[in-house]
Amino acid sequence: MKTLPKERRYETLSYLPPLTDAQIVRQVQYILDQGYIPA
Repeated sequence: MKTLPKERRYETLSYLPPLTDAQIVRQVQYILDQGYIPA
């Protein structure tokens, strides 16, 4: 996953370091488990 430049970080996962696909799945699952809406 490629992150956005600091001046364009507005999305849910944009503040995280580069992640593997498996790590992204875990992050999104956590967000959903908490009842949040990933953007």
